[in-house]
Amino acid sequence: MEFHIAVIIICLGTYIWYTFSKIKEKATIYCQTYCKKINVQFLDGSIVLINIGIKRASSGSLQFSRNYRFDFSINSYDRYHGYIHLLGSQIEGIQFDHPDGKIFINDDSIHLIN
Repeated sequence: MEFHIAVIIICLGTYIWYTFSKIKEKATIYCQTYCKKINVQFLDGSIVLINIGIKRASSGSLQFSRNYRFDFSINSYDRYHGYIHLLGSQIEGIQFDHPDGKIFINDDSIHLIN
């Protein structure tokens, strides 16, 4: 009986790890794409999880909310932070802390806030 519980826990942990890895991979590709779109360089080729929680989606279901940080450069000498926000596996938006003002992107619309 204990063996079966251990196997179930290991399988569940592996599934959660795999799902989180795929979502992080999707978010990384999204960051790379939008860095190219606004003509900045995506640095280090990776993103870092900075926050995870549980939020209610518009459908009413509870889902994981994740916030990742990444770095980008305008001229290859400087380094600025960007953030990508996900709810479940859906990307809610991306934020660039650009020196000219914050850039917010969601649903393919770009907003600049000074």
